[in-house]
Amino acid sequence: MNTLITRHKTLLFTISFWFIASLVLFVERYQIAQHHLNVAYIRCAYLWLVGVLISFVLVSFFNSELFKGTIIKPKWWVITSSVAAIVTALLLNPVTYLMTGYDIENVPVEIFSTGTLYFFLFYLLWSIFYFKWSFASSALIDVNELSLEDAPGSSDNHVFNVEKMGEKRLLNDIDICCIRASGDYVELITENNCYMIKNTLKKLDQQLNNSHFKRVHRSTIVNSNKVKSVIPKQSGAFEITLNGGYQILSSRSYKSVVEGLYPTA
Repeated sequence: MNTLITRHKTLLFTISFWFIASLVLFVERYQIAQHHLNVAYIRCAYLWLVGVLISFVLVSFFNSELFKGTIIKPKWWVITSSVAAIVTALLLNPVTYLMTGYDIENVPVEIFSTGTLYFFLFYLLWSIFYFKWSFASSALIDVNELSLEDAPGSSDNHVFNVEKMGEKRLLNDIDICCIRASGDYVELITENNCYMIKNTLKKLDQQLNNSHFKRVHRSTIVNSNKVKSVIPKQSGAFEITLNGGYQILSSRSYKSVVEGLYPTA
């Protein structure tokens, strides 16, 4: 049910965003389009349709295995927005040019790139809004929603109620590779994903099973069962590689703890 609600909100947000974007572009080009207002209206509607469709292609990409596990990276916003802008221009401009009465064979090459910068800015803005909204509404779970026992160092496994991109699941602590502090929140990093919850590293350090959850840095806890390799560095720190290829650097003050993490198998 929550997933359906989130998808419904995403649909409404995307439709509203591209409706406003189409109006903005129409107003900006109004002086040029006065002689072909009927074409301008159709172009506005066409941009709205193309923008909505491509945005949902981007949503599918952002939820794919290729993108999962990565923390929000602006470079992906730029790359996907650039590709989406080019595709939009190639779909939109030839049709608009033909509607003004010209032959497709006489379409100037420069026509194909008309408005590409605007499209790029629109997709980039949509990506930022989408991530900020979805990340804030689904990835940040209040500490009261955590199913953690109060007894420090309990030997029992703990289960977290986590949510990302509208999908809720139960996350067992044995699936966590490491936990990293991030301001007022902590990141629960697994082999394939990353979940953010509102809590402190200090509280989790007291509550999780300390037989395999070890503090190796003031901002990082690792699951010793997920350690693949430990490499000493000249600085006295250690480079710890976890399952899934995730790498972290320990602090020198936790040397004795890290030395006990060397894989035995």
